This record gives sequence, C-alpha cells and structure tokens, in this order.
Amino acid sequence: MGVSEPSAVSVEIDELVVEGLGRPAAHRMSAALEVELGRLIGERGVPAGLSEPGGAAALDLDDVELAAGTPPERLGRGLAAALYRKLE
Repeated sequence: MGVSEPSAVSVEIDELVVEGLGRPAAHRMSAALEVELGRLIGERGVPAGLSEPGGAAALDLDDVELAAGTPPERLGRGLAAALYRKLE
C-alpha cells in the first residue's frame, strides 16, 4: 500500500524578516508567499520536511537574494519557492 497525502497541511511561520518593506508591501508579499506555497504543495506534494509534525522547526533563508525593487508579489513567490526547496 502506498503512502497517502494528508488532506490538509498547516504551515505556521512565526517570523519572517524582509528588510526594506513597508507594511502594505509586506502584506502583499505574505499573501503571495501563502498562495505560491499552497500551489507548490498542491502540484508537487508535501515536501519531506513537512511530512511529520515539527519536522521543520526552523529554516534559514539567508541565501535567498532578490534584486532591490522587486515587487512584493514576486518576492513572496520567490520566498515560497526557496522555502519549498529547503523542505524537500
């Protein structure tokens, strides 16, 4: 019998620090991150780092570099992709 995917996945990000974003841009970036991460999980499945409760207690995305002036929505999508890769 194969392993079945959970019917729901909950990801809680306690802190996400992105320097240089005002509050409205940060909200748009956060919304884009949430949508993109959901899309990636829906298309590719739950990454190994999320397959068990507490499996990804802390992740560091310091290696993610995006150009200054990157629109918040693009920033969110890029961070979601980086987060998904770290969890694989």
